[in-house]
Order: sequence, then C-alpha cells, then structure tokens
Amino acid sequence: MIRKTSLAIAFTLLAFLMASGALMAVPSYTGPTGGLTIPDPMTLAPDRTELSVSLESLDQLTTDLSVKTSLDFTGRLTVGVYDNLELGIAKTYRQKSSFRDQPFTIHGKMRFPMDTFNVAVGLIAPVSGPDASSMYVVGGWKSLWAGFGINFGGKSFRELTTTQLINAGVSRFGGFSLQRVTKPGRTGEIFTGEADTFFGLVGFNYQLSGNMALLGDFDGDRFAGGFRFRLKELFLDAAYVGQKENDSLFSRQTNNVLLSVSHRF
Repeated sequence: MIRKTSLAIAFTLLAFLMASGALMAVPSYTGPTGGLTIPDPMTLAPDRTELSVSLESLDQLTTDLSVKTSLDFTGRLTVGVYDNLELGIAKTYRQKSSFRDQPFTIHGKMRFPMDTFNVAVGLIAPVSGPDASSMYVVGGWKSLWAGFGINFGGKSFRELTTTQLINAGVSRFGGFSLQRVTKPGRTGEIFTGEADTFFGLVGFNYQLSGNMALLGDFDGDRFAGGFRFRLKELFLDAAYVGQKENDSLFSRQTNNVLLSVSHRF
C-alpha cells in the first residue's frame, strides 16, 4: 500500500513539479546529495563540502514485549571533488537498540548533464560487515527524478531461528525478503532471507519559497515526506519516514520522524 501510494503521489504531481525549482544539493539520509532518503541526479559543486547529522526515532519491541524508543544518529561528510563528481562517507550509531550498529559506508556519485535533464550513476558500499552494496542510476530534474538500482555482495540469512537475524546483510535501498522453509527430517522451520536484488527510486523536491521546499521520495521499500528549510548555508530536513521491511524483522516500528541538519562550507 505504501509503495502504490508513493508512486501515485509522484506521478500525479508530475506536471506541477516540472515547472518548479528546488533548493540546492543537500545530503540525503543515505549520504549522497538528493532528497530526504534517496540520491537525485545532481552533484555537489567542486570545492564544496557538506557536513550533515541526522536523528531518527524508532519504537522497538523488547524481549519482555514492552515498547521503548531507540535512536539512530547518522553523520555524513560529502565533498565535491571535480565537476559532476562527489564522494563521501557516512556512519550510523544506534542508542538503546538491540539491533547492531551499521558499518561505515562510502558513497560516490557522477553526474552526466544532458540538454534538458541530468543522469547520475552512484554507489553506496559498506567498508565491513554483512551489509549489501547498492549501485544506482537516477535521471530527471532538480524537482523530479526517478531511477533504479541493484543490491549486491550482502550476506544472505540462513539460520534455524530468527534469533540470529542480526547477522543478516541489509541494504540501504529496497526491501528484505524472508521465507520460512520446512526441510524433511529436521525439526522446526528454517528461516532464509536476503536484501532485494533490484529496487526503484522516485523523488520530488518542490520549492514552496526561497527558503522552504516540500520533498517526498520512495527508496524501493518505504515512503518519506517532509520539508527542507534553508538559512544561508544551513539546511534542516523534517520528515515522516515509513516502515522498512528489514526493520520489521528486528521488531522496530519506524513510522517516525527523521530530522537532519546540514551545513555547506
């Protein structure tokens, strides 16, 4: 339902957004410049650097079936290296959560400007751990774009119970497929799963005024919608973020608020 709703919103607003402007490139939650949670086809200007910090609040079900609030703190550094090329690094730290910390990730994006629109190719890769890398292609304009990509290299989940799901390799984009398999001669079910191989991306960024924009995007799994505010070289994102499939595996309900602050040097 979330996927259908997000796609419907994006295409319904197509004509409206085509004529709009957008605020300048700002790091997304995953690292590359773009929307709230996904990259767009633009890149950071050369010799510019952006430092960004995000806070996501999550409700997690504990072993005694009570609900507690956990927090994800994510720091990102993105640098415009050359014309149409940006590189960066990101790290998420988890507080009051039984789910493991995510590893450092590196990201890069190269833009190929066209006459009427832009195309960008990018990669997000963990430097360690079981998580998958994501390669993507996005095309469009500052105010509306779409694309697709693949996840690869992540560790598949093969365990007898869900207690070892912490070893499963998740991805930044797309969902997570979990299956229950019963094998002859073995007691109980075997749980198998892995990150989705293919994913789609859709995003929009409509400028309401010189200092405020309305954003929405779909990362192949969940929908996010909110606002981006600008005060000179300081940017603030305030968004509602939907539930990711891989979070539901760890009893985390992520229908919560995402806040990000970015500063451009």
